[in-house]
Amino acid sequence: MIMRTITTFIAFLLLVVVSGTGGAQTTRTVSGMFDYDLAKTLVKGANQERVKNGGPTMKLEHDLTEAAMLRAAELYAQWDGLNAFSQAMEEHKRPNGKTFQSIMEAKYPEQTCGNYGEVYVCTYNTPRMMKELKIFPTEEKMLFDPIQYPWRAAGVGVFRSEGRIICVFLVVSKGNGTSGVPSGRFNVEVQVGTASGKGTSVLKRTETTDKPVVTTSVQTRGTFRYDFASEVVALVNERRRQAGEPPLSMDSTLTECAMRRSTEVESCIVMPTSTFCKSSVITRGTNLPGVHGHIRPYGDDALSILPVRPSTCGENLAVGQKTPEEVVEGWMNSPGHRANILRSSFKSIGVGCYVRGKNVFWIQLFSSDPANAAYRPKHQEEVTVQVSHDRTVETKVLRRMRTDGR
Repeated sequence: MIMRTITTFIAFLLLVVVSGTGGAQTTRTVSGMFDYDLAKTLVKGANQERVKNGGPTMKLEHDLTEAAMLRAAELYAQWDGLNAFSQAMEEHKRPNGKTFQSIMEAKYPEQTCGNYGEVYVCTYNTPRMMKELKIFPTEEKMLFDPIQYPWRAAGVGVFRSEGRIICVFLVVSKGNGTSGVPSGRFNVEVQVGTASGKGTSVLKRTETTDKPVVTTSVQTRGTFRYDFASEVVALVNERRRQAGEPPLSMDSTLTECAMRRSTEVESCIVMPTSTFCKSSVITRGTNLPGVHGHIRPYGDDALSILPVRPSTCGENLAVGQKTPEEVVEGWMNSPGHRANILRSSFKSIGVGCYVRGKNVFWIQLFSSDPANAAYRPKHQEEVTVQVSHDRTVETKVLRRMRTDGR
């Protein structure tokens, strides 16, 4: 029987709110495309799910859609500008510090729109968009459960730029009846307000017949810490010794797979991509965040990175811990991760540690197969990695250089 044990430990997914230094930054201009055709497709798909669950459907309204398009551009500016998830995004705050519903209030004042909500998602893969919206149970219920969430109107914003697609659903229980949502795609420049009191508006808007660019990979540059990986293995084996379990052998193949996996996690969280994206919902001030892990950027499970599947294998993941001691302590304090570390059937281990800027991404891969040879690297490598968003192309290291000169 094949057993796969996959658990997640995430230390943080946030940095700071967009701000200027010295002369205060009050606005930021982003360029991209408003895709009304995809917006209509998405609300149609959502309504089909709602009908299956007993109705009612949501009317796609003009005013709410225009607000959602601006909101999608704001989220792009926050993701792209910070290169990470901000606390503001966790709380559904706009770059100017206001909550998301403030972008609707001119047309949908709180006293008339009833209940309201927001769901957002980021991906590189248009055909998977509806599946992306179903990944998280709270988000799925928010959009597709018409009994608990009887939304009557929706606005869908789709902002495309550099292959990335930001989709936003703004939903209300009372609409204002506006119709006339455009069709087609429009190249736009959007001025995003990043200081208190500053709003967001479209500077330029031109209808286009250009096809959206499909991104199949992204590049990331950082450092592989093989020295940290070896320290993690030593710390793991000490914990196994204390528990009366035999030590794990560090395997070179597992280690290389773990290093590449750590860049996929970095790509998914920091840039964010495909099915590992962050998605949150808020209803009447209640934040219900969800994070989906152990999925590769194109949707397959994490352990598909192994060239050969052993009879038993597993993965531990962590983000943000600065030292081997800190990350192992975090894993040991989590029952699922601890179980992987102490599992009797595991015989070998590979550890990935990828450092990019101030962020550190950790992966442990476990296997029931024994390691081929003794392996204990102690160096670091500066690397450029092509992270694949296409299951037919593997994530690969394009360039690597040992920092010790060898």
